[in-house]
Amino acid sequence: MSKKVKRPILLAIIVGLMFSIGHFANPEMNKSIILVGLDYIVAGFALTYIAIKTKSLEITIGAHAANNMFLALFLTTDDSVFGSIPSLFKVANTEPGANLIWSIITFSVFFILCRGKIKKEEAADKDQLIA
Repeated sequence: MSKKVKRPILLAIIVGLMFSIGHFANPEMNKSIILVGLDYIVAGFALTYIAIKTKSLEITIGAHAANNMFLALFLTTDDSVFGSIPSLFKVANTEPGANLIWSIITFSVFFILCRGKIKKEEAADKDQLIA
């Protein structure tokens, strides 16, 4: 995709939509197609944008894996993709709107934490243009 689409924001939107489509079969979609779908789009967009800016998939693959492991080990619900696997806490009722807001906050903080690596990559790119 990056060979055809050169704008990072547009590329992140396209890949974010593709990421969300891969998650639309998850049982969480029964709660609210729009809010849960937006939650997946936000996650896909944020992780893709960070991968583009850092020129690395490792950080975003690790973040996605850590997010899934955290949810599976600590915060499952019976109607989630993780089902009834044993976890530390069972969430009785989830609110899709609150989950979406939490995702926006979480991925914003994650982007801020990744800015150091992003600045290093941008500086390296600038040095290559000068040389």
